[in-house]
Amino acid sequence: MFDLDPRATHGFLRAELSSVDAGHPHRLVKVCEKGDPARRLGVQISAFSRDGQPINFWGQKSGENAALYANSIVDWLESIPPEDIAKKKSHGGTFM
Repeated sequence: MFDLDPRATHGFLRAELSSVDAGHPHRLVKVCEKGDPARRLGVQISAFSRDGQPINFWGQKSGENAALYANSIVDWLESIPPEDIAKKKSHGGTFM
């Protein structure tokens, strides 16, 4: 996908949450239910290529459980205790 520099000592991952009533324009999980917290999560990734050029992109995750885990990440970012997140049926349990 990207020709990342294996010698790079750092990169950045930034999580953004949109407001409760709006979906993030670059949401991480494209397929999710209307009320899922996952709709609000965007993840921007920044790194460097082998030739030193910056690479920036918005992450995308798909798969059967992607929305479940993204729901849990949103709750965690909003300081909901992990034991409460694990009890929710629309969540993938704790990711930590």
